[in-house]
Amino acid sequence: MLIVKTWRPRNSTTTWLNVGYRMPMLKSSTGAAFLGALGRSELAKLTQGMSAEDQHSYEEAWAVAQSGLLSDGYAFVRGDQRFNTTINAIAAPYRPSEFGEPVSFLSGARTVDLTDQLITETVGPALVSAVQELLHITGRRFPIMAED
Repeated sequence: MLIVKTWRPRNSTTTWLNVGYRMPMLKSSTGAAFLGALGRSELAKLTQGMSAEDQHSYEEAWAVAQSGLLSDGYAFVRGDQRFNTTINAIAAPYRPSEFGEPVSFLSGARTVDLTDQLITETVGPALVSAVQELLHITGRRFPIMAED
């Protein structure tokens, strides 16, 4: 996953997330949101050139991510599963019609500033609401997750 745009509130703590930063697909909330939004055929296309072991890892991550998106509306890779345990982040997928695949909207901060409880009670629902508002504003009527 590659960050292509960032927004930061004024007076916020700057984190290491800048345009061009690459995050691992299997150990980031952004990667989980992207994977979870893929349909089975899109996942197969993504993993077709991978080893059987890597394909299996992606399929497992995809199933977990889809479950999280269906229950919460956002992806949240927690604890030691994260590639950077000093940062807490969540991500929600969005499927713009001009792209052939989903993109992820990310919200993150240092774990001391963005606790798991704050994510589940406030930030996660707010991110889902913001993406739903974007869907409404842009007139998108199709699901964020692929259905095949």
